[in-house]
Amino acid sequence: MNILPLFSFFLITAVCWGQSVAGDVQIPASINGATINLDGELYYPSNITIERYEPQKNTARMIIRYHKRLMPRIHLSDSLTGATTIEEVYGEKVKPALVTFTGRKGNVYSGTVSGSLFSHYNYRGEEEQQNLAMLKGEKIEFIFPDDNRPVTGSIKGPETLKKGTILQIQTDKRTLSYEIGRNCELLYYFLKYPDEKEAGIVLDLDEEPGKPDVSLCLSASDTFEEVMTMFDPEPYMVFTKKLSDKIYEGAFFGYLYGYTTSPETNDAQESNYTVTFREKLLSITITLPLFFQ
Repeated sequence: MNILPLFSFFLITAVCWGQSVAGDVQIPASINGATINLDGELYYPSNITIERYEPQKNTARMIIRYHKRLMPRIHLSDSLTGATTIEEVYGEKVKPALVTFTGRKGNVYSGTVSGSLFSHYNYRGEEEQQNLAMLKGEKIEFIFPDDNRPVTGSIKGPETLKKGTILQIQTDKRTLSYEIGRNCELLYYFLKYPDEKEAGIVLDLDEEPGKPDVSLCLSASDTFEEVMTMFDPEPYMVFTKKLSDKIYEGAFFGYLYGYTTSPETNDAQESNYTVTFREKLLSITITLPLFFQ
């Protein structure tokens, strides 16, 4: 019996099978709840609207809109599409961008994207800047939460949060309770288009209980330097249960930061912040007031 040809057969088969497996890249069935890293620029789920996502083999066609409220009447918007002109970006038949997935490491899917990115800056109702950048093989990542909590809502959330609404926030360390108008102020709350089953929220929280020198804030960013800018991303909540007409439950994504502020000096142009703790947001329960105030 000639062993060498038989050995060669098994070797060739193993190599071909290995190449086949290496070429099969697992891709996400959905990108809901993912933070998108496009060539170093982060787009957080609270500000993303996924108009189209069509996975096939190791690619996906997608249309994604990003909208960030920087200040009242000041907005920044981006659109990832396959448009070749500005006029096409918001057209009814706009082509999608094409993502080719090349790998996965834990909760992060990586790949390249071809298409275009349209950005515009709206300042108090006036278009200040517009730019259409063509993308060809740009790096892109989809960063999913690192646990098994739901990232897509199953029920519609409350339309508004009035004064007197109770917010019970669970972190990985403790449970905090806030009442809008008493120990926190609601700056911004928005249900996400089109299903209204997810939402973003911006709150002005009172100081840490028992520690008046420690300020608190909520953010989706894990980098405190970004938290202290106008580009600070809002935490992301998905509504999963409606216990009554007044009580909603959901998963909550982001962080609770505690920080202190150094006294300003004549030499300092900006305040200095020191982070004292960071806690991971896990869930939120919203109890609406019996009567709107």
